[in-house]
Amino acid sequence: MSNSKEPLITIITVTYNADRYLSQTIESIISQTYKNIEYIIIDGGSTDATLDVIKRYEEHISFWLSEPDHGIYDAMNKGISKATGEYIAFINADDWLESDAVELVANASKDGNIGYIYGDLNQIRDDKLIGVHVADLSRHKQNTPIGHQALWVKTDILKEMPFDMRYRIMSDYDSMVRLIKSGVSHHYIPKPLANFRKEGFSDISNPDKERFLIQYRHFGIMTAIISFIKETRQEPIATIVAYLVKLKKKY
Repeated sequence: MSNSKEPLITIITVTYNADRYLSQTIESIISQTYKNIEYIIIDGGSTDATLDVIKRYEEHISFWLSEPDHGIYDAMNKGISKATGEYIAFINADDWLESDAVELVANASKDGNIGYIYGDLNQIRDDKLIGVHVADLSRHKQNTPIGHQALWVKTDILKEMPFDMRYRIMSDYDSMVRLIKSGVSHHYIPKPLANFRKEGFSDISNPDKERFLIQYRHFGIMTAIISFIKETRQEPIATIVAYLVKLKKKY
C-alpha cells in the first residue's frame, strides 16, 4: 500500500480479544480509495482468535505486535512510537472507516502545514445508525469535541504529546483539549469519516469523573463544576467539591 508521490498516512488499531469485528476494521482500511497507508496493529496479548485474524491480513499490515500493556492509551502510545507517516489516526478494533476517508484527509493535508484534520463520526448500535457526532471545537470545554476515530493528527505532534496515562477512559479528550489550546492549524471535513460502534469499553464505562478532572486542570474549577452539572444533571456541588479534594490528594 505505498505510493511515494503521495503523503504516507498512518492508521493504528489497538486490540485486545477483539476477534468479533476486527476483520471489518481491517477490511475498511485495506479497501480505502487511497493506498499510501502505513497500518499498525498493537495487541494487548489477546487470548481469543484476534492473532489469527491479524495473521490472515499480515501482508497488509506494516507492523504489529502482541504483548501485555497498561491499557488502551499505553497501546496507543506504543503505536505512535512506531509511526512514520505524516498523520496518525486511531481506528478501534470494533470501528471502521468510510471508504474515502484517507483520500479526503490526504488531499486536505496538501493545503499546508495543518496540525490536525477532522470530520464527523457515525454512531452505530446493533449495526444500525443511531446518530452522528458532528465535530464542534467550541464544545471542548464541555465534552469531547471530535469523535476520536474521525481525528487525524500530525505525527510529530503526537510524538511530542503522547496520551496522558493518568487517564484510563478519557485521555483522548485530554489530548484534543491540548491540541485545541495549542492553537495549531486545523481543517474540518464536513462529513462522517468513520463509524463508531457504541458497544465497547468507552460506551459502558463512566467517564464523568475523568472528564471533570481534565476540565479542572485545563479550565479551572468553575468551568469543571458547571460542565459536570450539565452533563450528569444529578451531582450536587458538595459532592463535586469532596471529589475534587480526593483527587488533589491522589494527584
